[in-house]
Amino acid sequence: ADLFKIISLSKTNNYPSSFEDTSICVNWDLNKDNLPSALQSFKKISTPEWHYSYDHLPCAYEGELLYNGITYPFSINGGSWLTISYPDSVLRYGCKDSSCTDYFLSSPNE
Repeated sequence: ADLFKIISLSKTNNYPSSFEDTSICVNWDLNKDNLPSALQSFKKISTPEWHYSYDHLPCAYEGELLYNGITYPFSINGGSWLTISYPDSVLRYGCKDSSCTDYFLSSPNE
């Protein structure tokens, strides 16, 4: 059984980014079918790790997921990272696994 269910998902290409060129976003495609597979290798990461190791690309998907009966907003970035928002905090997850290169536009820097 899945731990979470994707309720909504929409692509945005306006995440604040150091990349001026949004054309890299054009062919990036996540959807409700492939997103659970894409997220399987994600692990919780610290804010400094998120800030320094991961690319912050202009391409993102935003949506809502259902977990344990509660709906949470989330944002997933083409740089192989995801944030889930709670009322009092934000959880960050990233993927360093090679399987993530199938789904994302860049991998974290070591």
